Amino acid sequence: MNFSWEIPKISKKINKTILPNTLSVGFDVAEYKTGISIILTTQSYIKWIGKYIIEIPKKDDIVSKLKAFQIGLITVKEEFSKYKSKRKIVVIEDCFLKYSVWVLKILARFSTIAFMEFKNSASDIFFVQAKSARNRVGIKDKYLKQFKTAKQGVVNWINSNFEIFLEDKDIADSFVLALVGVLKNYGRTRYPKILE
Repeated sequence: MNFSWEIPKISKKINKTILPNTLSVGFDVAEYKTGISIILTTQSYIKWIGKYIIEIPKKDDIVSKLKAFQIGLITVKEEFSKYKSKRKIVVIEDCFLKYSVWVLKILARFSTIAFMEFKNSASDIFFVQAKSARNRVGIKDKYLKQFKTAKQGVVNWINSNFEIFLEDKDIADSFVLALVGVLKNYGRTRYPKILE
């Protein structure tokens, strides 16, 4: 799987500055089905080089779920480590209390595992709420209100702006999170030393 677009074309469409020579992985962490996307930028192109799903069995105990999530990250980590980029960014969807304390706890644990697995290979890791990530890439609330769900609006926005056919809502959110990582001023008010 490899989609490629010219940076100036996408920058113009979404009205954002895209950083060259950047590798970004986005995690849409979920209780049962986590979507992960990897985006790479070169001097001229933005490339969607990987999409992954980690599925967690519903009936497993908590320790088995955590182990399954960590094992699911192996392929993603291998892909991430293959590339030598100036900036290697990890963007993890921040969790919040929506359904129950149990779900919040499992999301926080999965997010922590993702953080720990990538902390030594990334130049920056940060957490961002889904709504904030959507705003950062230019998906406005007014636009999303046209759709039955916000996730369906995200899928439509990606399909329109990147001229692809994507259906998976978890992959769509992970794509947006990875996209945040390749944008100028991607979420930091101050860059870490390596990015200055």
